[in-house]
Amino acid sequence: MRRIIIAFLIFGLAITLLGNEFINEPADSYFMDVKIGKSYTFDELLRIDATESIMVYNKANKSQEILDLNVSSVQITYVEAGRIDVYDSNKALIYSMPGDGSVILGTKSGVDGVISIGGIRYRGYVNLLKGNGAYNVINHINVEKYLNGVLPKEFPTSAPLESIKAQAVTARGFAYSNMNKHITEGFNLCDTVHCQVYAGYDAEHPNSNRAIEETKGMVVTYNGSIAETVYHSNSGGHTASSENVWRSPRPYLVGVSDPFSLNTNGTSWSFTMSKADISQRLIAQGVDVGIVKDMEVLATFPSGRVSNLRITGSTNQVEVTGASLRNILGTTQLRSTLFTIDSGLIKNDINLQVLGEGKTKIIYPSDNLSVMTNNGSLSIENKNVAIISANGITKVNTVTQENTDQITFNGKGYGHGVGMSQYGAMEMAKLGYTYDQILKFYYTGVDVTIINR
Repeated sequence: MRRIIIAFLIFGLAITLLGNEFINEPADSYFMDVKIGKSYTFDELLRIDATESIMVYNKANKSQEILDLNVSSVQITYVEAGRIDVYDSNKALIYSMPGDGSVILGTKSGVDGVISIGGIRYRGYVNLLKGNGAYNVINHINVEKYLNGVLPKEFPTSAPLESIKAQAVTARGFAYSNMNKHITEGFNLCDTVHCQVYAGYDAEHPNSNRAIEETKGMVVTYNGSIAETVYHSNSGGHTASSENVWRSPRPYLVGVSDPFSLNTNGTSWSFTMSKADISQRLIAQGVDVGIVKDMEVLATFPSGRVSNLRITGSTNQVEVTGASLRNILGTTQLRSTLFTIDSGLIKNDINLQVLGEGKTKIIYPSDNLSVMTNNGSLSIENKNVAIISANGITKVNTVTQENTDQITFNGKGYGHGVGMSQYGAMEMAKLGYTYDQILKFYYTGVDVTIINR
């Protein structure tokens, strides 16, 4: 049998723990560059609006105002030659600035200003960055202000406050520990699920803003360094160890029994897909077994999540990881790797007639069979049952029949399962746990530390 392991990675844990460089910085002093929205073709105009005058600032020293444009609405574009042109509402060129990222646009209120970029409002500043055949729009923003636009998209704002505060700390830690995620592209994070969903000022909510303010600068640390506080929707009753998902062990990301995630939203689910559709999705990933007939779980991790499974088709058999299968079938459908499989197969027993002492006895391969030897009783695996006769050895197999053209996955939980379970955190908060207690439950051996305010 050919063995195929399909590499699967939602996102890597290649970034090592960050040291004290952020812990010793005031929470209000650290800024980041977030790519927002789509990429634009060179010379394509992007509209920028504000309720006050738009200013040009020195990025390295944002207290230094380079120029007051004396307008509240402009259109800007990145010229392929390497500069950024700024036009007024009449499309008259009013300013050209270098395209190396050294200068940025903001409002007269500076760091506290709100600026509309392509019709969506953001805090902080805006810049354009040359990409591959296009330019990207960058929101230069303080980390704390960035979180205001993240939490409402990543966590229910109607949840108990202590759970929102726990999410604020994890989102902050994730941002700090992933500052280099897009560094080769010239920015820190993007605004999608690849990093954290970020929707700017328009997404903010009073409840999440309060949670961020009340945990200002708080991060989870392990041995004095900021931990990568990944999180997921629902653990299904047991979180996963990082090495079982990304093959990268973290001493604080170890699986724990999680009763708080049971009987909550998303705990149990069922997903059915036709064998023909599964076959086509496998082929699209370069795995051809013909028409899928059966799937069988071969091994699970301590959390109960599927490690490896065998797919049997009309022409071939392959082995894949549970994470790979989830990626192939869709992570919103196969919600986690904590599942069992119903392939719609019926196994029919073949009976054997054993003659001895003038009697006939009917036995079945589904029975617990054994034979007597010089060393005592020896158990026989059902799949290895055979008969010795005058004509030689005849192997006896069970007969498998298909009674459906579908496969059903019955599972628990939602997401990769590593780190904090969001629904578990909400349940803990309802029971009176504080945000730091929630964090220490899901992240093993950690401290909750405040960055110098």
